[in-house]
Amino acid sequence: MEIHNKRVAIAALLAVGAGAALVGPGTAWSGPMKRETLVVATTSGKADISTEIALTAAEQEQGLMFRTSIGDSEGMLFIYEKPQIIQMWMHNTYVSLDMVFVAADGTVLRITPDTEPLSDRVISSGSKASALLELKAGTAMRIGLKPGDHIQSPSFHPTP
Repeated sequence: MEIHNKRVAIAALLAVGAGAALVGPGTAWSGPMKRETLVVATTSGKADISTEIALTAAEQEQGLMFRTSIGDSEGMLFIYEKPQIIQMWMHNTYVSLDMVFVAADGTVLRITPDTEPLSDRVISSGSKASALLELKAGTAMRIGLKPGDHIQSPSFHPTP
């Protein structure tokens, strides 16, 4: 299960105990997510990433769990209302991911590449972030993505 804090994990467990519809073991289904194409601008050029947008607690709880593949130019964007330390894990996530922590203006803050599938090890943003972009493992290196690069999306607000 991917979590950004313990409260979300507890709420998901309570929802399952209350009989919520399930898509996988222990996960409440939240329906189809909003989709958006992001433009990732690096010093090497630009890359389009087709993303699902996880806005609600239920969508963020589900994340990419139980999926057995992710495309080379696909991802999931988790957006938070305010900057915070974001913590995730790979429990019930079967594919390795690159986790890209992003500021409110779209600036890439930190990248954790090649996460370990099915691991309960906590992966942290290390500092306050407003979003997390999950990509197929190796994508960040393939497109030359580094901290300081920018992600262009209506979800991000450039600083004046």
